[in-house]
Amino acid sequence: MSFHDPTWLWGLATVPLLAIILRLLFLRRRTLWSRLAHRESAKRIDLTRPSRRPLVRALLLLAATAAVFLALARPQWGDLEEELHARGLDLILALDLSRSMLAEDLAPSRLTVARAVAREMGRRLSSDRIGLVGFAGSTGTLCPLTLDRGSLELYLDAADPSIFPDQGTDLGAAIRTAQDMFESRGSARRVLVLLSDGEDQESGAMAAAAQAREAGIRIYSIGLGTSSGAPIPLRDESGEVTGYMKDRAGKVVTSRLAESSLAQVAEATGGAYIRATGFGQELESLIDSLAKLERDELAEALTARKADRYRWPLLAAFLLALVEAGLVNRRKRS
Repeated sequence: MSFHDPTWLWGLATVPLLAIILRLLFLRRRTLWSRLAHRESAKRIDLTRPSRRPLVRALLLLAATAAVFLALARPQWGDLEEELHARGLDLILALDLSRSMLAEDLAPSRLTVARAVAREMGRRLSSDRIGLVGFAGSTGTLCPLTLDRGSLELYLDAADPSIFPDQGTDLGAAIRTAQDMFESRGSARRVLVLLSDGEDQESGAMAAAAQAREAGIRIYSIGLGTSSGAPIPLRDESGEVTGYMKDRAGKVVTSRLAESSLAQVAEATGGAYIRATGFGQELESLIDSLAKLERDELAEALTARKADRYRWPLLAAFLLALVEAGLVNRRKRS
């Protein structure tokens, strides 16, 4: 068992304090009663005597107070399977994880900007089911299509060029992997967003785009980098730059944004290409365009959420308070 808000458990420390207060009030009442008259005289004068029920009522009140604090802490146990329903589209983010994305012509790096764009799209397009594909010289599914933004955030944080030992940039393979993801879910509305610097070392991007168009997939491309380019830094385990990537001749490699391949792929499917300069107005217009697309009914079962059980201690507190209120401190006839 766990608690959603365990700070309320500190309220249980007030229960002993409340017990002391009730005890002092009870003793004060007995003192005032004894001052009224001598004990034997009081019995003869007064036709009633105190009931023993105040002790039971006090115990019930203490138990009800403890139950209220337990309910406020929201105890949770067991996994709750729930189905989320929303009107949205299926959107896959294809994130370029080649080493060229580490270039710093976009501050602090192309990859950092790409992650920020992906997070913002997930936040703004909250009703859409979003998946994540990583690609370099090879491709892989990093996050399946999901409405769970927490999962998407975790996979984005872990996305790094070290995932793919085969370096390079294969846009065609990324498009085909995304198409397989769409078809496995039977998607109706399909959108693919490529986040890349466009340095495609493989052929086949246009053929993959033609297949995507036939499958009803619209591709939007986001170019990351500059035309002047930047060297690709090499870092040690502490994150310090130890040098820059070099070609076989020993010359430092300058990675430049290749816009033509990204633009052609997008235009072939009826999408659009934009160049990222950070998170600026151009990306705002892309998100606005995606937000205007027609949505379908989506449903997804999630089992990651713990079941709230606060109702049980809350019900116990109500019943205890009800019994306590019913035990009126009556006086018995002597």
